Amino acid sequence: MITREQIEGLFEHTRKLRRDGEADWDIDGVCLWSYFFVDVSEKKLQRVAEHLKTKGYAVAGIFKPEPDDDDQETLRLQVDKVGQHTVDSLFDLDDELYAVARQYKIQDYDGTECGSVDDGPG
Repeated sequence: MITREQIEGLFEHTRKLRRDGEADWDIDGVCLWSYFFVDVSEKKLQRVAEHLKTKGYAVAGIFKPEPDDDDQETLRLQVDKVGQHTVDSLFDLDDELYAVARQYKIQDYDGTECGSVDDGPG
């Protein structure tokens, strides 16, 4: 499970990247948020993707492991959504996404990444 402290660390690290000129977007503003789910079953991940589409997420895809990955069986679903988060709102959403993983009996919700809206699906 992703802890509140880990989310606080993500926000602080990203704010530092912006201060240092290494990121041109603001994690405290509107961002592209990507969320990841993992399982060995493409069919199960597809069901999760369809469910999340009804909640306003864009499905970026279900990705196979890279050739140099140790685990060659686990697939990764990525869904994206443009929005704004605080530490608290992301912590609460993570709880909801873990519940989706349990509901669809997949291996795990695997966390989030954040970036510029300009990098989003289009």
